[in-house]
Amino acid sequence: MIRRLENLYLNGKFDISPGIGYAWINVKAASYINYAVIHSDQLWSVREEYPAEDLAAWLAGRDLLIVLRFGSPPYQAVLGVPHHSSYGQNQICERTRPRPADENSALYALVVFSRLIDAGIPSKLVVVAHTTAEDPNKNPASPYCREVFSESADLLFECHGMSATRRLDLEVSAGSNLHGRPLRFGGELARALGWPNPLGAQIAPGQRAAMLLHADGHSQPGRLQVPALGTFSLKAAGERGMAALHLEVRPVFRLPPDSGEGIPPAARRLGAALASALMAYPDPFAAD
Repeated sequence: MIRRLENLYLNGKFDISPGIGYAWINVKAASYINYAVIHSDQLWSVREEYPAEDLAAWLAGRDLLIVLRFGSPPYQAVLGVPHHSSYGQNQICERTRPRPADENSALYALVVFSRLIDAGIPSKLVVVAHTTAEDPNKNPASPYCREVFSESADLLFECHGMSATRRLDLEVSAGSNLHGRPLRFGGELARALGWPNPLGAQIAPGQRAAMLLHADGHSQPGRLQVPALGTFSLKAAGERGMAALHLEVRPVFRLPPDSGEGIPPAARRLGAALASALMAYPDPFAAD
């Protein structure tokens, strides 16, 4: 399916030869995987149900930075998954400040990425698999942040997970990023997903105030519980003139209904809806 690329580590930066395949570089007890994708079928053993064997192994690893690329920059979207862990691993950053993991968050993001490839949209997926060290999207020097901002892109879309105790199944915000349009994107997502419960979409950057959006188009005011107002990666994107959106997802969309492996049906449904919403959101700088 893929072939190993010759690679160099020079002057503190990764220099990856172009082409099809991946490079695996061990640096400071962390690994960097660069995987150039030509067809979405390369991602799957069974399409949108089971990731390819090598990719599944990487996602189950620890302290891995996984970069999947389609096309060339400027990318229309960079999908970021900074807090991924495998099902059953509910804590990350164990060696610094332990925090809850976003179990299986890379799985719905992988469906999004696959659908964007099918549509021919240049995009990049950046996943940190079970970091045991720093919180990747809070540290400007982290490999995650360096990779996210290493190439030009229109939109950073971060995929997260929140606990089952949260009021809403989904929350969309831009944190304090002035270029994101969470309310507009949230409306597209609510329609595409067709979920019986409303999702929360931030009304304006820097606020907890939200609209609760229903699939049939009606809405009511509410508040976000996880608006990501202080998240570095969202702010850094804004400083670069780049739109950013932040999605929080309850376990119903991430964890399997039983102990089975693979991508849960609700995660496939969410990933497909997110891809549709992103494709219906062509200009992130347009007014709501």
